[in-house]
Amino acid sequence: GYYSEASATECVACAAGEYQGSSGQSVCTVCGAGQYSGLGGASACVVCPVGEYSAADGASECTACVAGDYQGSTDSTECATCSAGYFSAGSGASECVICGVGRYSGSDGSTECTDCVPGEYSGSEGLSTCSACSAGYFASHSGMSACAICDAGSHASADGASQCTDCGPGEHTSGDGGTVCVACSAGTFSSFYDSSECTSCLPGYYSEA
Repeated sequence: GYYSEASATECVACAAGEYQGSSGQSVCTVCGAGQYSGLGGASACVVCPVGEYSAADGASECTACVAGDYQGSTDSTECATCSAGYFSAGSGASECVICGVGRYSGSDGSTECTDCVPGEYSGSEGLSTCSACSAGYFASHSGMSACAICDAGSHASADGASQCTDCGPGEHTSGDGGTVCVACSAGTFSSFYDSSECTSCLPGYYSEA
């Protein structure tokens, strides 16, 4: 950890960022990139821990990876960027965290995941986008992992619905997952909203289509 030049009256401690592991030396050696020595008089350099790096020779300390980056190995000279679908929220991350179902991160280097908006969902972890619910289905809240099917008597006519719409009087949908309400045929009727079937007219009565 010390050295002396010719005609020295005392030995001198190696500076921070340098080291000397042997005795009787006239120079110190610079720590390589990915390592550091934080104090004078070091007899060896220390490798940067996970989550940190040193990019150049002669470092007196390692630098923490910024949020959105990570480094899972020691002795590193740079950090890696989290891929879309993953994130790291704080500095010094040793790994990225996968976005859970109902969430996504749309770009590399994300510091957080975002909930899918109503009408969309993500059913798997680690996704970079959410998917729109198909017609006949809906997602009423943000952060949904799946879409729900519209009940009989209601419908969602387009992709990306956040709610189903009830069929009006004189209409119906006969099953779940309807994309359009169907008018009651002649001789039948429905008086209320949200009808799953039309009712036949009684004897002595009639209805047009």
